[in-house]
Amino acid sequence: MQIIYFGRLAEVARCGEEETSLPEGIRNTAELRGWLNQRFDTGEFASERVRIAIDDQLAARDRPLADARKIALLPPVGGG
Repeated sequence: MQIIYFGRLAEVARCGEEETSLPEGIRNTAELRGWLNQRFDTGEFASERVRIAIDDQLAARDRPLADARKIALLPPVGGG
């Protein structure tokens, strides 16, 4: 599975993208957030302001990951 990190999240992950297999038990976007927080020793991924896209579609907080090929993590965008 390809995971792409944008903006500040790429700094936290120390890469812009990676190919990886999710651990057993990571079945939805909520569990993915928890795994990423633990993996990178941060709380950045728990924020509701961080959006997750699965296969180029924005996903709900608990969307299943079963058929996902690509996950993108999008940080909050500032501006005005």
